[in-house]
Amino acid sequence: MTQLPIITLAFLFLSFSSMAQESVHAPFVDLETTHPEDWESYVTTPDFSIEYRLESCDSNALSNQAVVLFRFTNLTDQPQTISWNKQIWRNGSCSNCHDLDSPEGAFKVYLLPHETIEGDCSSKDTKALYIFRNFMALTPGMSKQTLTGFRFLSLKTTNQADSNE
Repeated sequence: MTQLPIITLAFLFLSFSSMAQESVHAPFVDLETTHPEDWESYVTTPDFSIEYRLESCDSNALSNQAVVLFRFTNLTDQPQTISWNKQIWRNGSCSNCHDLDSPEGAFKVYLLPHETIEGDCSSKDTKALYIFRNFMALTPGMSKQTLTGFRFLSLKTTNQADSNE
């Protein structure tokens, strides 16, 4: 019976030693004062980088929409998962501060060693890779709201050790 707790503790130790989690502070981006058309650094750590830029999508799945696109790069030799919640500011007010921990606001990307993935105007499916900013041309009934800022909250990276080592 005394071997069971020892085996359990050994298993937990081995599980945690193969994964390392790091929390990262991400700054607020004020889109009223910055308008990057080229990739702009958002967060850079020794393990990963996140960049963003503004894009006007006038064709494909995101037609008639201005969006903020994101590019994620794994800077390590190990696969990792980056996870966060988006804080969204529209017309100068936080539009989701009352519900920041909702599952709809939680995002993650999985990156292989040295892999880069980036958003583009071709798909609405990967919501982790973009934030809707505003419609470029309004039709009756459409809102004039625009994205004025964003921040990634609870930004974490989980490195997973290679199981072959």
